[in-house]
Amino acid sequence: MSQEPGLFQVNVTVKHAILNSQNGTGIRTFVEVFVDSKSAFKTDISPKSWSPSWNCSVSAIVTPYSSIQFIVTHVVKFGPNSQLGESQLDVYPILKLYDGKVASVDHTLSIIKKDVSRGFLVVNFGPLEVDLTMFPPPPVFRDQVVALATGSIASSNTDGLPLSSSQELNLANDQASTSQSIVETVGPRRGRNHPSNAPSSSTTAVTVGSSFWAELLRALFDPSPPFTPETTPRRWGSAAQPNLRLPRSDWTDAAVVHSNRLNAPKFSEDSPLPDGWERRVDPESGRKYFVNHKNCTTQWEDPRERGMDESRPLPPGWEKRYTAAGQRFFIDHNSRTTTFIDPRTGQHAGSLGTLGVPVQYERNFRAKLAYFRAQCTNHLLNGHAKLTISRDGLLEESFQQIQRLPVSDLRKRLCITFLGEEGLDYGGIAREWFLRVSRDFFNPMFGLFEYTGAHYSLQINPASDVANVAHLEYFHFIGRVIGMALFHGRCIDGGFTLAFYKLILGRKACLQDLELVDHDFYQSLTFIRHVISDQAFMRFHGIETDNDVDASDLELYFSGNYRKFDSLQEDELKPGGKDIKVTEANKMEYLKLMVEWRLNRGVTEQTEAFLKGLFEVVEPSWLQVFDERELELLLSGMPELDVEDWRANTVYRKYSPSSKQVVWFWQFVRSLDKEKRARLLQFITGTCHLPLGGFGELMGSNGRQLFCIERTGTEAWLPRSHTCFNRLDLPPYTSFEQLREKLLLAIEETEGFGQE
Repeated sequence: MSQEPGLFQVNVTVKHAILNSQNGTGIRTFVEVFVDSKSAFKTDISPKSWSPSWNCSVSAIVTPYSSIQFIVTHVVKFGPNSQLGESQLDVYPILKLYDGKVASVDHTLSIIKKDVSRGFLVVNFGPLEVDLTMFPPPPVFRDQVVALATGSIASSNTDGLPLSSSQELNLANDQASTSQSIVETVGPRRGRNHPSNAPSSSTTAVTVGSSFWAELLRALFDPSPPFTPETTPRRWGSAAQPNLRLPRSDWTDAAVVHSNRLNAPKFSEDSPLPDGWERRVDPESGRKYFVNHKNCTTQWEDPRERGMDESRPLPPGWEKRYTAAGQRFFIDHNSRTTTFIDPRTGQHAGSLGTLGVPVQYERNFRAKLAYFRAQCTNHLLNGHAKLTISRDGLLEESFQQIQRLPVSDLRKRLCITFLGEEGLDYGGIAREWFLRVSRDFFNPMFGLFEYTGAHYSLQINPASDVANVAHLEYFHFIGRVIGMALFHGRCIDGGFTLAFYKLILGRKACLQDLELVDHDFYQSLTFIRHVISDQAFMRFHGIETDNDVDASDLELYFSGNYRKFDSLQEDELKPGGKDIKVTEANKMEYLKLMVEWRLNRGVTEQTEAFLKGLFEVVEPSWLQVFDERELELLLSGMPELDVEDWRANTVYRKYSPSSKQVVWFWQFVRSLDKEKRARLLQFITGTCHLPLGGFGELMGSNGRQLFCIERTGTEAWLPRSHTCFNRLDLPPYTSFEQLREKLLLAIEETEGFGQE
């Protein structure tokens, strides 16, 4: 087809399977889902069973001609995993069956390998509504409809497998009104490495190439200015579908919106919107949307429903904290009370999801994260990028070796060896290297970065050329390291300002972004904005005041001054700016240019070098799906260590959860402060930061690997860690005091690998 197909969001849930029983108690399995040959997500690994259950969902982007592939994999404890078989679900036949209006429906699919059925997989697909008059059936599907009418239904695969009776029944009879269907699809088996343009004999043999992802990103996350009602953007799909480009900062499917609204507190439509918000109407669909003028974003959801107005600081005397389960609450030190109600919005605070973001965003964030990880996996090159580094010269040797690597090697698997240590890098050493090297180059004493005030966020030091003559080469190196951390799914120790994350994403900063960078400068610009408006208002209405308005003339011009050591530097905000006076008519332009100048003054060359190194590893388009806060979370990991989450995602060898050594261990963990808990986590995993998803998403040498406590040695031994496998060897100590003493000695006095 010459016309680009429309894009739709649909929920896909992998529920459970019934596998052909062989022997033993069962096998451990997981399912990987591909949409048009692109990896969408993986389920968790199930316990041993011949009837495994996952109940994992993803919000997928599909076209009416998409094909969804489910690959069931057997997890082998010692050795490579083996593929049990695969199933395929084509979208167009389902749409045709339900006249384009698909509810949330279960489908039973055959698991096929080498033309042999290995069992059945139950998945849930929907809801999805498509105007089929806009999308004619593909040629292969039309041929099958003709065959169905003549009674000569044959299998669509090349092996000539007949359709099952349940499939004939569902294709022959229109059951659009039913709430559940059983459709067994037998199609061609396509491996994940097959090219997307390979010929296929599937019933919906229309594949989507790279233009699909490019158009998806352009439609969803186009970094253009926020939508205004005066513009008429291009629309996808039917007229009833919302414009995807409208509120891109919080785009979600209708089911999630409906679910959130059902659970939201009730409010009056006449109640005022939070400060800085405006309600508008899309002229095409007539649907209301809301504009947040503070951060220049738009969204469908009413901020009074979801309590989204959280950009303002808390009132004086208030503090925000989190429970051990991640529930957010607020403390009023004035009255010495606690509450779950956000004092800024009056709404229930809600809780954080497993990814460290609010629950209402978690589904969208998972879809974004799955897309980014799929891009990194698809561009991973064979081979290794090997680094041999000493701990004493960690930063300098890392700089020399990383800068010598060709660009292609940056996307190879990283293999690091510390001189004089026996450790083999199956991931743990690389995690520690990212942690330590980022800690070194972020150190303000090195002169490349500086703190932004009390928040301890980092920004580029304008005087970095004085601290280091080769500062531009170092910023190029830092960009490469940050890119490698994103590409390989590692965390760094430190974080930038939100304004800098916006710069990475190519988005414009606003006045609110300046508050955390330079609060005094922010207050000055805020005063300028209000005082000019007040003076203009008084002049227009002829109001007399005690102060002469003309005497309050601020004498501002389109130029900025700053002091660099003993010299005063002056930059024009625009050509001839030092002669252009700031007035009511041009004040917004002045504020916009001044914010941009303040955030970038003296650091343009450093920023360009950093971005050059970063984008040598990750493509800018891969990051466009995230906003600045999500990018910060992706790079810096989870901010808090939840002990209950840690305990719930722990496995034991030669111990049980009720063993006294295990009980003492968790008692020891709870007794530690935040710093020592981070040190303990670093001792076990190689890094003090958690990946997105918390302890349940810890990665080992072969993928996801939970924290493990194993009994080993005698009570005279010190605890040992295996960072590549997230394993702690805990000897059978006879008392809590002995366990505490040995663990503290291990985490505080040992360093490196191969230590006994």
